[in-house]
Amino acid sequence: MSLSSYFQVSVATFKDVFKKHKHDYSLVYCPDGEIKKYTSLVGNELGVRVHRFDSEITYKERTQILKQFSENRIQTLTAIRCLDEGVDVPATKIAYFISSTTNPRQFIQRRGRILRPDRKSGKRMADIYDLIVVPDKQEMDTEMARGMVKREMPRFHEFSQYADNEFSARNVIRPILENFELDSYMDKSAWDVYQENQEEMEEP
Repeated sequence: MSLSSYFQVSVATFKDVFKKHKHDYSLVYCPDGEIKKYTSLVGNELGVRVHRFDSEITYKERTQILKQFSENRIQTLTAIRCLDEGVDVPATKIAYFISSTTNPRQFIQRRGRILRPDRKSGKRMADIYDLIVVPDKQEMDTEMARGMVKREMPRFHEFSQYADNEFSARNVIRPILENFELDSYMDKSAWDVYQENQEEMEEP
């Protein structure tokens, strides 16, 4: 799988998962530079009331957008890093991480913003879909492919250990890790794997 087809699969996988669920109170974390494309996809192709939430949106507009989202007049928000800046979205019931950060501090904060209880609606939990597209090591340099899988593991470990579907998720990821000889990463902490990845990136 080439890098271009890798990202095409991400779009196709997102569409398949998104169409299987209700779209009310949903949040889509988009890759950098891709928010307008995903906003168009959700709104025009999938027919959902959607609004993007990015740095181009003024503070006044943000307040109005979040109010409309909490009232379900906007069904879905597409967002990037601006939601990391202390913006709470407690109305969110389902979130999709298409291209997430590898930094544990950042993705733990993102998860926390989504899982915050909402007194108004009575929400106590939320569904999170973190899309992991695994490269084909037969069509890509083996070490590059292994590196891509390793960078995904901090999020998987952190999210799965507190999820209702922890064991079924582990059963899905285990044969993938075995295929890349990364079995030991199943139980490594997010911070340990992140630190290891950072050290490898800094090696000459």
